[in-house]
Amino acid sequence: MSSYSRSFLIFCLLLLSSVGCANQPKMKSIDPQEDLYTLLALDSERNMQYQKGFEYYQKLYKIQEKEIYLAKLIEYSFKTKNYTKMEQYAKIALKKYPKKQEYYWHQLIIAIYSQERKDEAILEGKKLILKFQTPLSYELLGNLYFTSQQYKEALQYYESAYSLNQNEKTVPEQIHLPRHAGLYGDWICYPDIRFNHHREPNYSNNLWRIN
Repeated sequence: MSSYSRSFLIFCLLLLSSVGCANQPKMKSIDPQEDLYTLLALDSERNMQYQKGFEYYQKLYKIQEKEIYLAKLIEYSFKTKNYTKMEQYAKIALKKYPKKQEYYWHQLIIAIYSQERKDEAILEGKKLILKFQTPLSYELLGNLYFTSQQYKEALQYYESAYSLNQNEKTVPEQIHLPRHAGLYGDWICYPDIRFNHHREPNYSNNLWRIN
């Protein structure tokens, strides 16, 4: 796996976990079966048994169509590389939770891209930023271009992200990406391109806060 593919993988995992970590399932249901599957799902998560966790969250979602179970199904679909299921669940979430449309749209784009439908993912990314001109959406589209080795286009969207948040963690892309974009000569390998920012979603105003 190339360095930029690993970076994109890290970006996707952090994007997925930004909601999941803050909203773990709680054992306060009146259904003992739901409590049992919740316990088993959390135990699987602690032991990084993602396939088992995915199966338990499928059972939980059949019992109660809670958003947290759906979000976990999206996350575990990615971790088990079941990108078809990830796309399916992301589309469901997009319809059911319009207030969190940006977040679930990100998941849909990641699912499409992970199935090697890169042009389609980039097209969805362009549609995304027509509605959500936020740093994380610009950065996601920049990452799609970057991992597709379209460096000039990637630079454009990284600059848009940085202009909005002025976050120092975005600076490495701004400083070093022009080399990749061919603006200062031939390709120069720079392995420290990082996308591993910690993000916390702020759904009250449909914006993302990047810490």
